[in-house]
Amino acid sequence: TMTDLVTNSLRYLQVCHHYRQDVFVADQNLMSALWFVEGQAHNFPGVNFPARLYWPSRPDGFNMHQMVDNNFGKFRIFTFAGAKDQSYENAGYKMVPYGYAEEFTRGMDENNLSPWQCNESMWAETVEQHMPRSPPYANLST
Repeated sequence: TMTDLVTNSLRYLQVCHHYRQDVFVADQNLMSALWFVEGQAHNFPGVNFPARLYWPSRPDGFNMHQMVDNNFGKFRIFTFAGAKDQSYENAGYKMVPYGYAEEFTRGMDENNLSPWQCNESMWAETVEQHMPRSPPYANLST
């Protein structure tokens, strides 16, 4: 994330309501502080921070391309309010809207697709299973 509103709202839900504690919330502005990676990396098990801080123009810094490269495939990676740098674009990553967030994705290699990816009837049959369920109907007229 890149804003206090998003970061603090998500952390509130995790700490106070125990909601989605499986989600790591790393603020891009905080990752730019010298103390963050060294002092907070232990709170992000499995996340590989490529350097000391998120500051692409510094020799001891990393960019978003490196951060996504080091963690892509281990987790689904989202951002709120975009990324501070656009380096991920040169690496073939795209940001796809996902509610209020955007998810980092990588294009498919058209020469290496599975049968499931090639046959639209195979995935069309499973779409309903992957859609969020709508809330039960509530009769509000009483």
